Amino acid sequence: MANSTALVVVDVQNDFLPGGSLAAPNGNDILPVIYDLLDHHSQFPLVVASVVSVHDHPQGHISFASTHNAEPFSTINVPIPLSDETYQQIMWPDHCIQGSEGCELESGLQRRLKELGGKVKYIHKGGDEKIDSYSAFADNRYTKFTPLAQHLHANHISDIVIVGVVTELCVRATAIDARKFGFGVKIVREGVAAAKPEASEGTFSELAQWGCQIVSADEVKLS
Repeated sequence: MANSTALVVVDVQNDFLPGGSLAAPNGNDILPVIYDLLDHHSQFPLVVASVVSVHDHPQGHISFASTHNAEPFSTINVPIPLSDETYQQIMWPDHCIQGSEGCELESGLQRRLKELGGKVKYIHKGGDEKIDSYSAFADNRYTKFTPLAQHLHANHISDIVIVGVVTELCVRATAIDARKFGFGVKIVREGVAAAKPEASEGTFSELAQWGCQIVSADEVKLS
């Protein structure tokens, strides 16, 4: 693996892990995989820019069921920013509210990222209360973009390795947008967790059609 590869850690926050308000049931299983990749970054030219996608929601976010007095996981029509049109939005339980414990990165991940210091770039998403954001690159309607693509290009990154949660939503969206921006993408199979584990294989198949590679952690280390 050339040193033009970055590790992208997607949304490994307390609310998306067991015990959180919107948890991937197997989320804790991916932590040792992520820890191992970060602990051995000096042995493998894997982490050139480690980018953490922080799913940062203000209270009253348009995606929260509580905002609309709606049932969690129901779907309603909401306005598209800067448009007269609407789109269907899934109503989520309140999660990752700014300043809450649920918004914090998982403690073991936090510690390792601090040890890496300036090698880490933090990307914040989901902070606009008018639009939801799954991808680490842009909101769901592409009305605003994060600085992730610019940062990767500025650091001469051509490929990314993705780990994190959840497979069928934020991991999927980040991987697809990375391909749209022209980056090579590897997704570590045992390093991602789904909200609905039965959705994993279908998501992997879709991402393979986008040109993503679904790999094991050992394959990443040996690249």
